[in-house]
Amino acid sequence: MRVRLFAAIADAAGARELDLDVTTVPELLARLAADHGELMAARLTTASVWVDEVVVAPDDDSVDLSTADEVVVVPPFAGGAGPR
Repeated sequence: MRVRLFAAIADAAGARELDLDVTTVPELLARLAADHGELMAARLTTASVWVDEVVVAPDDDSVDLSTADEVVVVPPFAGGAGPR
């Protein structure tokens, strides 16, 4: 399946997209950490995983991933303008 990576997560992987054969979010995160080392593992501790535009908890193994899913991994982010 194609996994899209953003910002610091992409930097740690050295790529914006990866093709991985995983079936759950915990398996995805473990694979990313194993394949890309300590920096990736550290960044994944605060990352969000989105599957088909829905946030999935890092320990949620109830979502079966398939090649048809859009999977995105992003670091924490903030946005929007504050009060003026």
